[in-house]
Amino acid sequence: MIQDILQAHLNYLTRLVSFTMSEAAATKEQLDEN
Repeated sequence: MIQDILQAHLNYLTRLVSFTMSEAAATKEQLDEN
């Protein structure tokens, strides 16, 4: 039970980090163009 909750949190954090990294990369590319 607890492991399922931890796994769900881990999956959420992994997606959050991937999303943040991709957003940061896109923002950096936009800044480099200017």
